[in-house]
Order: sequence, then C-alpha cells, then structure tokens
Amino acid sequence: MIPSLMTRAFAGALITFAAVLPAYAAEWDHVHILAPNTAEAATWYGKTFGGEVTKAGPFDAVLYGENLVKFRQSTPETKPSEGSAIDHVGFSVPDLAAKVADLKAAGVKVTGEIKHVPAGGFSYAFVEDPWGTKIELLDDKDLLGFHHVHLRSPDPAAAVKWYADNFGGEATSFKGLAPIPGIRYGAMWLLVGKAEQVAGSVGHSVDHLGWKFADLDAAIKHLHETGTEFLPSQAAGAPTYVFGPDKVKIEVVKAAGH
Repeated sequence: MIPSLMTRAFAGALITFAAVLPAYAAEWDHVHILAPNTAEAATWYGKTFGGEVTKAGPFDAVLYGENLVKFRQSTPETKPSEGSAIDHVGFSVPDLAAKVADLKAAGVKVTGEIKHVPAGGFSYAFVEDPWGTKIELLDDKDLLGFHHVHLRSPDPAAAVKWYADNFGGEATSFKGLAPIPGIRYGAMWLLVGKAEQVAGSVGHSVDHLGWKFADLDAAIKHLHETGTEFLPSQAAGAPTYVFGPDKVKIEVVKAAGH
C-alpha cells in the first residue's frame, strides 16, 4: 500500500467529496481470487488469517465477518496480481511482527519487510500467497481481519469518484493520509494507489470485485445510463460483469432476500 504511494506525489489534497449513495442500496460483497486448487486456497486463507471456510454457491470461499473471499480455478496463464489494476488485498493483524515471523517459518514468500508509518500509527509488510496473489499485512487496530482491496490507477481521484458515484461508500483518505485515497465500505476499505500504467484485472490472480444490490435491475439500468462497459453474458442467467476504471472487472449481484 505505502511504498508506491508515499514515494509519489499524489495530485491533490485530502479527498473530501461526499459519496453519492445510489438509490438502489449498493453494498460491498466480495473479492474473487484465482488459484489452481480452490479448496486448498480457501483452507490456506482461512487458517492463515482466521476466517470461516465456507461455500458461496459453487465456489470455495472464506468469510471474514461481513467480507467474503471467493476462489475460482486459475489456468497456467494466470498472472500474479501485482501490476494489475487490482494490485493486492490486505489483512490487519494484532501483532504484525509475530505474523510475519510465523509466515516466514511456514515458507511464505515475504516481498516487503516491516515498515512503520508514524503519521498513521501503523506498520505494514507484504507477502505473497502460494499462488501469486500479493497480500499486505498491517496492524490497523481500528479494523482487524480482512482490511482492504488496493487498486492502482493513473488517476486515483477519478477512480475513487467513480466507485463512490456508482457503489456509494464513504469517500475519504485512509488514516487521514492524503496520499492514500479510498472509500470505506462497512468493515473494509477500497484504496487506490497512483501508477502510470496498469493492466486490467482479467487474467490476473485477483480476478474481480463484487457489489450487491437490493434492486439489481435498477443498478444495471443506472450503470447502462452512465455508459459503463458491460462484459458480454455467456448464457441466460449468467453473472453480470462490468468494467470499472482501468479495466477492473466487477460483478454486480442481487442481495440475499431481495
């Protein structure tokens, strides 16, 4: 989260525009990760970060409070998440040094050693899951467990505005740090880092994000009216996917009970 942001000047000060809550009640739903063996991946994420291993429809999944991580089978061509528009996911832990030490002992690849951010009152490090997904570990005592999804964009402010306009949430800056713009969705953050060039999420190990709607038809109508690009449906009843800024793949789903 921090290295690429703190070393670059973010154009503009603290983001203060208010999120426009859609009338059709958007809620954060899930992040979908690719792995060769989805059951093994769910077990690893559940054991490593303390989630509840479960099923979400046909998918192996892990539930972290309100946050759902789903898994779908990768292919030999699947690329790591780093460098794509969905760069990494983040988990907050009570004792960062102990967690990093435990992961090292278990043979997990540590890609960024612990660094402290005095202004934010937290520390962070980076690891990689066994299948190529970049993971940030931090010790944000205000939000433990599944913590964030971190996007990359040439224009973070515009990306944040697009998500706020279409999916609501509280648009602000993480820990009040101007270089880390994002949106708070309940018990998680969507953060956006600055990058001059990014690849779309399709073909990378973090495949897509998902939001749910009480009125899915109204949500789809709104997205059509605002010129959002829809991915072609492969069959009747197939999931509805759209592209967000920088070719982030997004699934829109109907909230349970509606």
